[in-house]
Amino acid sequence: MKILEATYRIVTPMFIGDASQKATDLRPPSIKGALRFWWRALNWGKYLKLAQGNVAKALQSLHTQEGQLFGMATQENFGGQGQFILQVSPTQIKVCNPPPQATGGIPYLLGQGVYHFKNGYLRNALKAGQDFKISICFRPRVKAEEIDSVAEALRLFGLLGGLGSRARKGLGAVAIHQLRGTEQCQIPKNIIEYNELIAEIGQSMSADLPPFTAFSQKSRVDISLKGRNAWDLLEEVGREMLLYRSYGRLNPRSGQHEQLHQNAEQNFVPDHDLAYAVATGNSVTTHPDRAVFGLPHNYFFTSIKPAKDAQVDVNPIRQEGHRWTSAGRGRRASPLFIHLHEFPDGECAAIQALLPATFLPPSDRIELKAKARHATSCRVLPDIDWDVIHQFLDRFNNRERIYP
Repeated sequence: MKILEATYRIVTPMFIGDASQKATDLRPPSIKGALRFWWRALNWGKYLKLAQGNVAKALQSLHTQEGQLFGMATQENFGGQGQFILQVSPTQIKVCNPPPQATGGIPYLLGQGVYHFKNGYLRNALKAGQDFKISICFRPRVKAEEIDSVAEALRLFGLLGGLGSRARKGLGAVAIHQLRGTEQCQIPKNIIEYNELIAEIGQSMSADLPPFTAFSQKSRVDISLKGRNAWDLLEEVGREMLLYRSYGRLNPRSGQHEQLHQNAEQNFVPDHDLAYAVATGNSVTTHPDRAVFGLPHNYFFTSIKPAKDAQVDVNPIRQEGHRWTSAGRGRRASPLFIHLHEFPDGECAAIQALLPATFLPPSDRIELKAKARHATSCRVLPDIDWDVIHQFLDRFNNRERIYP
């Protein structure tokens, strides 16, 4: 019976919770879901090549193999449990309540569901600096290449991934330190070895934009920052993102950004003007450029009174019969992954991975909708500019481009 064992370090506080959103432990379903994601992201190019470029055929083959390997809710064509049993130890992980102080850019990365600027943290988290182990026991007669593909997903999860809320924003980051049971997947002990591994992973990727979040030749992976403290690195990434993306809540006396106490850059004035036009009852034909960072997002205008009329929501929507709805399409996750990695020698790195993919299905739209008084709603075709994220990544002057 083949067994894989992977050891990980929790690098940043992990906001993973139970039904009450309380952080108590690590559960196999959460980890299995993350492994499925990274397995798909890693294997899309392989299945597209096997299908000779036929996207529909590649999707069907990938879906079938994923269900066979990881399990499916239905038992049509293959069993529901998959080809292995996954266990986590220890099940009980220390909780930090509250997590480390959040200042500057980190509250921006945490978001409103985790952090409130006046009330502080809204949830507890699993404490950083702890190790946990994943053990995977395969069923008899599993093919060697299937085992290797799971081992590669275990590794990639620990090179770029995380768990819990805001995992794509650098929270709940995990770093793999050991992988036993395979000789195919080496684990990087330092930044040089890390660079070599990521570059190697990218060698066999497809040239076309994937239909879902996956590696391709259009992907980009950077080491943006290095240091000895992952929390400080995350703060710096958050600060840069806030300065780059935010129009800025300005202090009326100083004219500076309320959170960062420095002048707002206001790089996306047209986005602000678009939303303001909708808030004041006008129609628009384009969407904000910042939609590329993910949807939904909102705009609030302090100059519009009453306050309940001052919000504009930007959401993905789909057509259902004769009506448009956000049901089943209310979110488009960010294609930018922020990952904090801690190496065995204590060196840390802030790694950012851009994995572009088809932003929305061809028939979907992006809706800009005003609240209350005007209730203006504009539906526009997605027109995504990936350079918006590339320009953000280029802000880090000491970055190392790993891939491509």
